[in-house]
Amino acid sequence: MKDRKKVSALPKLRQIFDLDGLFPTADMLELRDTCELDAHGCEGILLYSDTMIRLSMKKYVLNIIGKGLFCSSYLPYTIRVRGDISSLELERRGG
Repeated sequence: MKDRKKVSALPKLRQIFDLDGLFPTADMLELRDTCELDAHGCEGILLYSDTMIRLSMKKYVLNIIGKGLFCSSYLPYTIRVRGDISSLELERRGG
């Protein structure tokens, strides 16, 4: 039996379905009033509570602080947060 290497299918799928334009290549935040935030470039949720949501972005860690916070939609590399957002904090990743 041959040894099989694990290979990510994402680059091939991006090429086949021309998905390159759908995935953000950089971090981008869209804030609407103080009640809705779209975080593009999100790679995962590090902390989730109704007073703080901490997101792993491509180049930063984003802390969203407020009251009644919740993630209202999850899309590839984009998360929408709703609630009473009082502050945003960016922490640059090491480097």
